[in-house]
Amino acid sequence: MFLFQIIMTIFVQIAAFIFFAFTNKSNKNNWKKTSILFLISILVTFFVSYIARFVSQNIVEFTKFLIVYELIYCAAIIDYRMKIIPNILIFLGFLVRSICYVVEIVWLKCDWKEILLQDLLGVIAGAGTLLLMYAITKDSIGLGDVKIFLVIGITCGFHYTYQILFWSILIAAICGTYCLVVKKYKKDHAIAFAPCILAGYLLSMILVIHSYS
Repeated sequence: MFLFQIIMTIFVQIAAFIFFAFTNKSNKNNWKKTSILFLISILVTFFVSYIARFVSQNIVEFTKFLIVYELIYCAAIIDYRMKIIPNILIFLGFLVRSICYVVEIVWLKCDWKEILLQDLLGVIAGAGTLLLMYAITKDSIGLGDVKIFLVIGITCGFHYTYQILFWSILIAAICGTYCLVVKKYKKDHAIAFAPCILAGYLLSMILVIHSYS
């Protein structure tokens, strides 16, 4: 299992590199920044992989934690640069989750009713909450953020999703206050939410491993 975890960690990094290679259409000077971000991602991915080893009951859960991190990371970088979350990331998230469903139900013989229940509650807690916020505000939350939490909810279940959502909103509120007070931005200044989701995800993972210690 340890060997598989190492291989999976390397695989998702290669996949992220290929993704950025095809989506980065800026000039060559920005490749330096992309390389730095990619190196940081490698370090953080191995950190997430280390935590996932302790909180995962099987190899499927480990894979889900790792893949979700990489999808959020890619979404955070693109959202920060272009204020958009590509639908291809959402599609990949659903594709991976579909494969995991097959492995969990057919191979691991898990209780499919319990799995679907937890995922449904995760979708309601994550995407449902953000969709409600989108309907009320429309300016503070984008549909791309809703879609990301749709993937998080259906992959991580209720327990982790509501933690990630809580910390993401709290971090976004802190960043928004900082931009208003220190940077003196206007109230209608848009803040990319996906980087806050990434920070919320990492913070949730840190708190999880702390609870295991």
